[in-house]
Amino acid sequence: MKPRPAHTQPAPLLAKPKGLRSSDSAASPAPLSTKNSVVKAPSLSKRIVEYHISVSLDSETKTLHGKQTVTWENPGVIPVKEIYLHLYPNAFESDKTTFNEESGGKLRGDKKTAQSIGSMKLLSVMTEHGDDLTPLTEFIRPDDGNINDRTLMKIRLLKEVNPGQKVTLHMDFKVELPQVYARMGFANDFVMAGQWFPKVAVYEPKGVRERKEEGWNLHQYHGNSEFYADFGIYDVLIKVPNGYTVAATGFPTTPPVEDKTGKNYHFYADDVHDFAWAASPSFLYYEEKFSAPGVPGVKIKLYLDPAHKELKSRYFQAAKKALTRYSEWYGDYPYSTLSIVVPPAKGNGAGGMEYPTLITAWAATSAAPGLELERVVVHEIGHQWWYGMAASNEFEEAWLDEGFTSYAEDKVMEHEY
Repeated sequence: MKPRPAHTQPAPLLAKPKGLRSSDSAASPAPLSTKNSVVKAPSLSKRIVEYHISVSLDSETKTLHGKQTVTWENPGVIPVKEIYLHLYPNAFESDKTTFNEESGGKLRGDKKTAQSIGSMKLLSVMTEHGDDLTPLTEFIRPDDGNINDRTLMKIRLLKEVNPGQKVTLHMDFKVELPQVYARMGFANDFVMAGQWFPKVAVYEPKGVRERKEEGWNLHQYHGNSEFYADFGIYDVLIKVPNGYTVAATGFPTTPPVEDKTGKNYHFYADDVHDFAWAASPSFLYYEEKFSAPGVPGVKIKLYLDPAHKELKSRYFQAAKKALTRYSEWYGDYPYSTLSIVVPPAKGNGAGGMEYPTLITAWAATSAAPGLELERVVVHEIGHQWWYGMAASNEFEEAWLDEGFTSYAEDKVMEHEY
């Protein structure tokens, strides 16, 4: 995440066969089974979790309605009796949440408004055998005991998950999006869906980050930290109103289809530890294919606010320079896509943020921005290595990804600009 101008864990991405990109392992797959599906091509990570999500956007109420099937594999050596979920949108429920108390209701100069109220409701949790686990859920607050914070949930399981075994859960959920000031939310008809689904916490085996005993890494959503999750597979269906364009982690398996109920997208990503998407009826979409040593055939996709229509070449050039240098210095870029989202001026709170294969630039607040345009793009692409592939713990070691990325960003800017 780029600061405003005056900013051992899950196993890092495994070394890959030369020239193999993550999405090549499942090029244009058919919709995956929601039950322990297996991608047979070589994987670049351990793929501890597998998500199958269907979500629809109500553009009038700024609400997401979702169904999720998640399969989690126990990576440890002892049985697990419960599973934990991050419900990040609940950080915006009130002024008394841990996030808002610590941040003062602002992030990098953007401040919450009366419309910056958001929430996530987990409507139901079922096992694959039809057992209802909803009554076995409870919110926990391991960091500060704040009873007004509901960003971390425990689910007691009816049956232990033995080492190497998997558990599959089906969930219904609803998200009320806040007016954006801190990464996720809406600005008029622009939507940034980051940390928008119930996300399984990380279970760390003994020895990970010098851990003495294996167990869950559990933290609430804090004002000065970000996120931590396992690598996995994401198979996501997104329905938006007709006329909207969607940018997302990974790649579309088929072209979007419009019908009388809306516009339907299907995205797939593997060997990533998060999934984000953005939507707007105003996006101007451009794409360019790019190859360089260590960058085998990446499609750079630009979702541009109309205010920056004349600046599109600057975004593409910054992305190409960043990909070239980072791949030269730190290893191949293993994915076949990179999406750049430029939020509208009022969506500034969503800008300057990294997600797997997707970044947000600064919002289009100026018609003639200086080199800060390039600097932010370069910085966020750097996070594809330092956060993305390295998979550091942004809860406890936030300095790692920001420190390495800021160094790498300065190095690129010095070489290229």
